[in-house]
Amino acid sequence: MQPYHSFAPEVGKSRSLPRRRLPPEKPCNTFPDLACTLSRAVRSDYSAAMSQFIYKIAPEALWREAERSGRFTGAPIDVADGFIHFSTADQVRETAARHFAGQTGLLLIAIDGDRLGGALKYEVSRGGALFPHLYAPLDLSAVLWIRPLPLGADGRHEFPDLETEMSMLDRIGQKLLFTLDPETAHGLSIAALRCGLPVAPRAPRDERLKLRVAGLDFPNPLGMAAGYDKNAEVPDALLGLGFGFAEVGTVTPLAQTGNPKPRIFRLTADEAVINRLGFNNEGHEAAEKRLAARKGRLGIVGVNIGANKDSADRIGDYERGVARFAPHATYLTVNISSPNTPGLRNMQAREQLGELLSRVMAARASASAQPPVFLKIAPDLVEAELEDIAAEVAEKRVDGVIVSNTTLARTGLRSASLAGEAGGLSGKPLFERSTAVLARMRKLVGPEMAIIGVGGVNSTETALEKIRAGADLVQLYTGMIYAGPALPGRIVAGMARFVEREGLTSLRELRDSRLDHWAVKAH
Repeated sequence: MQPYHSFAPEVGKSRSLPRRRLPPEKPCNTFPDLACTLSRAVRSDYSAAMSQFIYKIAPEALWREAERSGRFTGAPIDVADGFIHFSTADQVRETAARHFAGQTGLLLIAIDGDRLGGALKYEVSRGGALFPHLYAPLDLSAVLWIRPLPLGADGRHEFPDLETEMSMLDRIGQKLLFTLDPETAHGLSIAALRCGLPVAPRAPRDERLKLRVAGLDFPNPLGMAAGYDKNAEVPDALLGLGFGFAEVGTVTPLAQTGNPKPRIFRLTADEAVINRLGFNNEGHEAAEKRLAARKGRLGIVGVNIGANKDSADRIGDYERGVARFAPHATYLTVNISSPNTPGLRNMQAREQLGELLSRVMAARASASAQPPVFLKIAPDLVEAELEDIAAEVAEKRVDGVIVSNTTLARTGLRSASLAGEAGGLSGKPLFERSTAVLARMRKLVGPEMAIIGVGGVNSTETALEKIRAGADLVQLYTGMIYAGPALPGRIVAGMARFVEREGLTSLRELRDSRLDHWAVKAH
C-alpha cells in the first residue's frame, strides 16, 4: 500500500485521502482489548488520522467579516475556483511567498482537517503536490487558532513554529487513548513508557538551550510537570522523550486512593482537563524505592511532595517528604496549591506559609543532601497574597517558585457540559492567567530567584512566551495529552531553530523581554 502522498489523481479531479482496505471487524470479547480498540479507532477514519492540520492565509478584514456572519466562503479566488484553498505546514510558507508577498494585515488560521469531513479533498496543484481543497463553507468550529502574520525586516512573513503538530502515529495513538476513560488512558500511557514505548525522535542538544538555574545544569528549559508520573515509575523514559527535566509526584507520606471516581474530565474543545484526583499515590516508601534504584543515572528528576488528606500535622508531612527524598531528588517541590485537598491552599496564607517554609528549610538543612527547594503556587491568588508569598520565599531563602498549579476559574470554556465539574482546570485556557501571575511574581521576587512557568504550554511559541514573561524554565503536562508524546522533542527542536534564527547565544537572553506586557494583564 502506497503512502497517501504518492497518489496522483488527475488535475482537476477531486479526491479524498485514500482509505486502507482493512479486514472485517471482529467483536471485542474482552475489555480493554487494546488491539481491537486500536483497529476500530483506525478503521473509523484512517484518512482523518493522516490529514492533520491545514492552514489558511486571509486578510484580517475578510476573516473578521466571516466571524461576524459565522460563515467563511473564502477569498475571491476561492469563490471563482469553487473551493477554498488551504495549505499544509510544509506548503504554507511558499503560499505566502507566491501569493501574498509584501502584503500586510494578514492572518494565519490553523484548521483541524479532521472536522471537515468528506468535503475536504486533496488534489494535485502547484508543482504536482497534493493540496487541501474544501468544497463547502468552512465550519468555524474547526478553527484551532488565529495569529497575525506580520512582515519581518527582510520583507518575508514571520511564521510561528508549525512543527509542533502531531504525527500520524501520535494521532492514531491519541484516538486509541481517547476511546478509554481518562484514568485508564493515563495508566496505559505509563505502562507504555515502562515498556520503552512510544519511541520519540531525539531532541536536539544545543549549547544555547543549556541553563544553570538554582545551581543545577539543565540541558534544555522544558520539563514534565508533576501529576503525570505520580509514583516515580518512568522519570527516565520521560527524559528520553526530550524533556530537560522531569518532576515526579505529588507524593504523600502514606498511600492514599484520592477522591471518588470519575475524577478526570477531558474538555476536548478547549484542549483542557479538569481533575479532582486528590493526591492519589502509593506513598513515600514505594516512590523512594524506585528513585533509589536509579541512583547514578544522569538526568534531573525533581520530587513534588504533599500532605495526606487526613493528616493531623500537614507541615510534618512536608518535613518527612524532605527528609525522605532529599538524598534522591535533584530538587524538591513543596506543593500547597492543589485545589483538590480540602484546606491545602490555606497554607499559602502568610502566617501558615511562614511556619511551613521555616520547617521545610530546617528539614533540608538536617538532611543528608541539600537539593534546591521550590514552592508551587496557585494561579488564583490576588496581588496581596502574591506579595506575601514573595516576601516569605525571600525571607526563608527558598530557591524558587513554580507558577502555577491548576485553576478554579472557568472563564470562556466551550465545553459547557463539563465546565461545572469540580476540580482544577489545566491546559490551554490556563495559559493567560498563569502567565500573568508568573510575570507578577517575577516583578515581586526580582531577577535572581528561579521561576518555573507552568500552565497552557502546548507549543514552542507558548513555551517561549513563558520565558519572555519571566520564567527560567517551563513545564507542561496537559499539552502532551492533546499533542502526543513527541511534543517535548518538537518544542525543544523549535527552541533550537528559534535561537538560530534570532542569532541568540543563549535562550536566557529572551527572559523578561515581555515582562511588563504580562505583568499588567488582568487575570
